Amino acid sequence: AEATLTAIDDALGFLTDDTKKFFSTGVIGQALSNIAGTDATSLRAKLDTITSGVGFGRLNDMREASKTGGALGNVSEIELRQLNASMGSLDPNQKPSELKKTLETIKENYESTVRVLKAEKYAYDNGLTFKTPKEAINFVNNFNASSPQQTPNTIDPTDLENAIQAKRKLLEQ
Repeated sequence: AEATLTAIDDALGFLTDDTKKFFSTGVIGQALSNIAGTDATSLRAKLDTITSGVGFGRLNDMREASKTGGALGNVSEIELRQLNASMGSLDPNQKPSELKKTLETIKENYESTVRVLKAEKYAYDNGLTFKTPKEAINFVNNFNASSPQQTPNTIDPTDLENAIQAKRKLLEQ
């Protein structure tokens, strides 16, 4: 997740600098994308890293949610592209504002996941259990609010409740 977050920040850097944005996206970026060492080539490399991180992360989530862990079998390149596209388009030829919005959404989702995992690990390491999903949500939000390394964003209660329910189903099987 850290490599993906770093790549997202780097890609966002291309989209906030007007000169880099001009030479790395759209028609100009597409024309320069085959020339080594250009901003266009660097942006595309960052987007490839993000695409891989998103795709493999989502595949792992789906495998973990299956009883055997292998329910997906072999995934074709086309299926992986479709899975990645479900998070939003990372095509550098689109409007820079659309690419930036997609990157910010992916970053927010990744940061939320990291916060949940850290809170979950802390709870597990300290032998904490929760009687209700609401109790778990409150713990995660309080944990994140008190952690100096975290951003002030809170976890979406519905997302966390869904994750808790999915884990319960796995444990019951």
